[in-house]
Amino acid sequence: MKDMVRHYDDQGMTELLDDLIPHLDVMTLDLHQVVCLSRQHRLCDALIFVFNKGMSDYITPIEAFEDLEQDEQAIEFHQRMIDILLQVMLESTDFSPSQIGSLFTFLARQLAKAEDNLFANRQLFHQVCAIAAAD
Repeated sequence: MKDMVRHYDDQGMTELLDDLIPHLDVMTLDLHQVVCLSRQHRLCDALIFVFNKGMSDYITPIEAFEDLEQDEQAIEFHQRMIDILLQVMLESTDFSPSQIGSLFTFLARQLAKAEDNLFANRQLFHQVCAIAAAD
């Protein structure tokens, strides 16, 4: 897998890796290689997958991108991360109540930042609130 990831990177096809990596067995990946490449090219799906499935870490991939410049692309990227986070919280059954609480706290902090123009899909947000309240 390491050679395949390197090939896609060498060919300038890193966007395809962002779609491909979440469909692979995390045990076959060089986690360091994927994390470095994901940070370098802002491959948020790949980064989230590796941290979530490979390390059971649900916060670091989101915080990894907090230091981005606040340009339009960075705001769009943060928005995408929030959308993915909400979707993951709704679809995954692997979260403990404390992990849901941590993710929810992080999400609230991101939405509360005055300099960002981020929003949460109201329906997804209410569904996450219902899950958090049920636990």
